[in-house]
Amino acid sequence: MSENQGRAVLEVDVDDSKLDRGMGKAEKKAKGKVGGLAAGMGAGLATAGAAAGIALVGAFSAEVASAGLATEKAFAEVKTLLPDMSDEVFAELEADMFSFSVAMNVPVEEGIPALYQAISAGVPPENVFEFMESSAKLAHGGVTDIETAVDGLSTVVNAFKADGITAEEAADQMFTAVKLGKTTVEEMSTSVANVASSAAGAGVSFGEVAAQMALLTSNGIPTAESTTKLRSLFDEAKDSSSDLGEAIQDVHGKSFRDLVAEGKPVHEILQEVRDTMPTEEFEQLFSSVEAREGAMNITGANFETMSANLEAMSDSAGAADAAFETMSNTAQNKIDKWINAAKTTMADWGNNIMPALV
Repeated sequence: MSENQGRAVLEVDVDDSKLDRGMGKAEKKAKGKVGGLAAGMGAGLATAGAAAGIALVGAFSAEVASAGLATEKAFAEVKTLLPDMSDEVFAELEADMFSFSVAMNVPVEEGIPALYQAISAGVPPENVFEFMESSAKLAHGGVTDIETAVDGLSTVVNAFKADGITAEEAADQMFTAVKLGKTTVEEMSTSVANVASSAAGAGVSFGEVAAQMALLTSNGIPTAESTTKLRSLFDEAKDSSSDLGEAIQDVHGKSFRDLVAEGKPVHEILQEVRDTMPTEEFEQLFSSVEAREGAMNITGANFETMSANLEAMSDSAGAADAAFETMSNTAQNKIDKWINAAKTTMADWGNNIMPALV
């Protein structure tokens, strides 16, 4: 190896060592920078996590406060109906409302207005949740909201209280009418007031009215119209001075009210009158088209169906419960119940902390 060659190798060796030392320094710097970057990122993520946590807590607190404000206001409206109830007893009513909401899967924002409506309708506070339970079952089974169910059931219970009908019985009969006819719980609840007082005044039971509504709606008559026709029919039948009232007296030897009081169904009373004369003459007994159509729809060719509907009403016990159980076992209902339980818990918390926040 020549001197020049040796010098060249030495220089290369030296350069390699310099390169190694340079790379070492560069690596250390790089590691330092990466480490710093990682540390910075870690600190940033920690800060971001803390910020997100704070934001989440803030949002949750706001949600609880919002639910508390709405719940407190709704309960205050209920309290206006119970001015003599002590704060301690009313607090128990509030607790029962939250328990009811979770158990029956009724959102608090729907349940408290329904509670107000029930108490306003005269349901005693001491058994209001029994009434609410029947309403909730009817609402779930009939796919409507609890306020609508409360409206319908309170109308029936109040109008037919002389018969001692309970909310549970009314719910069973109403749902049975829905199964037999072409109507809904919502339609029946909003329309039954049209006929309830007239029927009760004539002594006709709600079970019979529900059976008649089922038949008329199955014949294509809208629910509201069916109640109007039945009301007109009852008004004419119980009027002893009307042509229909006189015909009933002539055929049966008793008034419409007396026959009903003895337990004779309306369609049988009318059918026996109809059998004594031509159809055209029977139709002339009615002073209104509504009354005539009501009578014609529960007699003649529809007589047997009307009898079957009445039989179904006598066997209607448990109908609302069965419908409620069926709907409760759906996946959607189970999801809704879980969500509602969480929302109810937040409303409960908010309602409890609201006095302190104020």
